Amino acid sequence: ESVQNPPEILADIRAIGAKAGLALNPATPLLPYRYLALQLDALMIMTSEPDGRGQQFIAAMCEKVSQSREHFPAAECWADGGITLRAARLLAAAGAQHLVIGRALFTTANYDVTLSQFTAL
Repeated sequence: ESVQNPPEILADIRAIGAKAGLALNPATPLLPYRYLALQLDALMIMTSEPDGRGQQFIAAMCEKVSQSREHFPAAECWADGGITLRAARLLAAAGAQHLVIGRALFTTANYDVTLSQFTAL
């Protein structure tokens, strides 16, 4: 969202052999970016507001994840923000392929058990 010319930036990234992606904040609609579908290797759906630590998971983002799988089928679907084990199950069911789960791991009393629970999804 933060660049002026996404197609040019994505092309430059891919030209050097790197994977290119786009991250969308919760309030940003998905469909205006469909024109980039063939240029995206990854699409990150922010599932909480990115303006601070400790933000809560927004369950409505599961629908955005589901829509991303429909409109961006070639892009890997990532989700990031406030992801608990319950949220991870919802996101996986919606089609998320990768989850960023930093806080859930680093604030748990038992890192190994929590990691095993997420890995088992």
